[in-house]
Amino acid sequence: MPKVHLLTGLEPDNLLAFLALVGFHRCLAHARPQWSPRVYWGGVPMRPTMILAHEVERPELLDTAAKAASELAEVHSFGRPNLDYSAQEAREEFKHAGSNRMRLDLLSALMSDAAVREDRIRATPFCAMFGQGHQNFLDRLGSVPKATLDPGQSYQAQKQTTQTLDQYGNLTQMQVFNFGNLSTPARTYTNNYLNSSNYTSRYIFNRLTSSTVTDGTNSATLVSNSYDGTSLTNVTGMNEHDSNYGTSATYRGNVTGSTTPTASTSHWYDIGGNVTKTTVNGVTTTTTISSTTNYAAPDQMTTNSQSASTTWTSALGVC
Repeated sequence: MPKVHLLTGLEPDNLLAFLALVGFHRCLAHARPQWSPRVYWGGVPMRPTMILAHEVERPELLDTAAKAASELAEVHSFGRPNLDYSAQEAREEFKHAGSNRMRLDLLSALMSDAAVREDRIRATPFCAMFGQGHQNFLDRLGSVPKATLDPGQSYQAQKQTTQTLDQYGNLTQMQVFNFGNLSTPARTYTNNYLNSSNYTSRYIFNRLTSSTVTDGTNSATLVSNSYDGTSLTNVTGMNEHDSNYGTSATYRGNVTGSTTPTASTSHWYDIGGNVTKTTVNGVTTTTTISSTTNYAAPDQMTTNSQSASTTWTSALGVC
């Protein structure tokens, strides 16, 4: 049973993904403090890795986080739409929270009975996160973890998204339910991945082969990918390269063919994993990479008869 879990779906340049990681960590720390969850970013491409003090299978990890998220959602209920507490009312909220750490943390993020103007608490800067002042702020805040539209109104509606992951954390199915209908999915996305022993024996588990979507009546293929179907270009003198992975080591998980509703794309690579040529809908771009950058950045790119060259500093800054 693993203690280390690679969270492949979260990208470092996506703010929402970063917030999702913070929330995921918060849920685990709340539900299973004995797991001592820790996260670090690393690898190429960079992805977060969750480290636990105990061995936990992926399904248990995800189920624990989901249940904790539901518990955390409960503390977001205030029974009033806005942050218009008097100092005394704020004190009562804190007293009523008692030893509920989650509730106390949330209240502390929103207000203090010591920061008062005309006997009304002054909201913390956190409360400006929606950019719409404080109008119905608590309604909005409470609806976020519950996916509720117009909360507290007679016409409020809920939506829902469910996800199914395989043992490696890959998203295999996602169902999206519209507001007001949580029984029949409006869209169902299905993903398939490479699963032959040539790849799983090399710990390559997350290569998407196809993704489809259906509304129950109409279906469409969003992408179809093939892997390692083009020849590799040999490179001599590549530093830090394992000589066992020459042109004959073909099972790498490099996408060489990709078809979407709008494009058909093919890729060719060298033995270091650099793209040397790409064809998109019949238009070909070649890339030249040399020892000048230790084969880490392109020297020249050519599309049809148009070429562009780039020179780099030792730190791979563009000159």
